[in-house]
Amino acid sequence: MIDEDDTIATGFYYDKLDKLLGSKLYECLNKMPKPVVHHIHLTAACSIKFLVEKLCMYDHVYYNEKE
Repeated sequence: MIDEDDTIATGFYYDKLDKLLGSKLYECLNKMPKPVVHHIHLTAACSIKFLVEKLCMYDHVYYNEKE
């Protein structure tokens, strides 16, 4: 999925919803017994290259630098 759309995990949810619902990944997650809303953290979903090349260029992206 990320090869087709490198913003699949970072774009607006409703813009990506049809592609996500039709994926084998969603089919797998939907069968899992965990009774909560599944989610993924940005740093786990994206490569470092994506984070640097894309997110560092947006003027609306903020981060928290911890010690």
